[in-house]
Amino acid sequence: MRYEADLAAIFPTGAEERVGPLPKGELDAIKLGIRGERDSLRVYARLADETEDPVGKAMYLELAKYEYSHLVTLEVNLESLRRAKVWYGTR
Repeated sequence: MRYEADLAAIFPTGAEERVGPLPKGELDAIKLGIRGERDSLRVYARLADETEDPVGKAMYLELAKYEYSHLVTLEVNLESLRRAKVWYGTR
């Protein structure tokens, strides 16, 4: 499979060793999610840059856009939990 290395970057085998123990609380879970979104964003952006197929490029850019929106959502919630001790938008 051509994209095995790319998939492994997003969904690595032995992820437990890479990310450490399972999250113990909300902040750890969000931090883990942020790392995953950043990894995915990097992979899709690189693939969009590497492909010459305009349809493929558009697809990868769209996927990168989704990952970026997920990343921003997680970062906003992380900051809200750190500062106000509540999930963003629940006040």
